[in-house]
Amino acid sequence: MNFLRSLLCNLRQSVFSPSFLTMSLLASLCYFFSVLDELKFMWNSPSADVLYFFDYAQNIGYFTSMSVLCCTVINCTSFLKEYQSKYYRQCIIRSGNFAYTITKYLSCIITGGLIPAFGLVQFLLGLGMKFPMIADNSYYCELYINSSDSIFPGELLATGNHIGFYATYVLLVFIFGALWSGVGITVSAYITDKYVASFSPYILWFTSSMILDGKFRTEVVFKGNYSVGSFAGSLFFALGYFGAVIIVLAIVFCKKAGRRCEE
Repeated sequence: MNFLRSLLCNLRQSVFSPSFLTMSLLASLCYFFSVLDELKFMWNSPSADVLYFFDYAQNIGYFTSMSVLCCTVINCTSFLKEYQSKYYRQCIIRSGNFAYTITKYLSCIITGGLIPAFGLVQFLLGLGMKFPMIADNSYYCELYINSSDSIFPGELLATGNHIGFYATYVLLVFIFGALWSGVGITVSAYITDKYVASFSPYILWFTSSMILDGKFRTEVVFKGNYSVGSFAGSLFFALGYFGAVIIVLAIVFCKKAGRRCEE
């Protein structure tokens, strides 16, 4: 009961806050600004659809890098602020050391995932007020279907499951934001500098993009630009890969943050 109460309290503080609304709106604006020139050019085109702008923003725009910043700049310093202000002591009295650290971590990654996910939903719904989600005889729809062996969500378009296609990308965006938020709050448990905690996920993401290869690069998973044989297998790989990293980060964070709270 203490665990659940502590988690709900942390989520309430994180989600129902001006910073959460600001960052989710900023994430949405990053999508819109990525396709601004294309919007001007294709505004009255009968062949334009949401899928065209979505693909452009994903693969040509700068949403990937900006989403890392949006989900971490403010969110990852939550533990650090409470540690420096000694507020954590009151939380530990109410819920215990382990419950406090694990719920702090979980609220951080959930909030970090929701920020870019909400941004993407706002982008899709905003464009959906003007353009069809997928136009008849859409070139990009055919492209995704024909490339389903390398872009696994395209398999859903082949079966006409348009909602499932977009929902898959919302899920991928969520776990991408959750992972890098987990990186940020874990760094904050070791280095008590808010600027390092805020920007280290971006630096580590950029570094990992140059070191890792293929589908192990987080932005490749985030964009769905891979396949391991089937839609179910590819989605399981994304959830398993990101989930494993998130769990390892949780263990590392709770161990270090727990020691700091005992000091």
